[in-house]
Amino acid sequence: MAGEFERGLELIRSSKELNPFRPPWFSIASVVFKIMQDDFDGAEKSVSKLSLRRLFWIPMLKAVIQVYKGEFKQAQASYKEMLQIRPDFEGSEERYLGAFISSPAIKNKLLEALERL
Repeated sequence: MAGEFERGLELIRSSKELNPFRPPWFSIASVVFKIMQDDFDGAEKSVSKLSLRRLFWIPMLKAVIQVYKGEFKQAQASYKEMLQIRPDFEGSEERYLGAFISSPAIKNKLLEALERL
């Protein structure tokens, strides 16, 4: 994710038209976009529609959203769920996020929330 949301989300929409069976993890970008817009209710609604239980991103993004909503107990539970999937994430947050996110603004917003846990 490079932070070019309008262009990126349009490409994802176009790819869905071309291939309705595209990888479901493409939808993670729309969740991150809503987080960056401080639309935490919208982000929570979008992430709840994803059925990617084996990806650490889903509980991690839930934890981020819950932190920003002030729901710290739920955020801690989501973070623990994420650690069950990716136990080596803790202490390597920046490395993991940096492997997928090139935008410093996005990475910092996610890291800020995770640091509160």
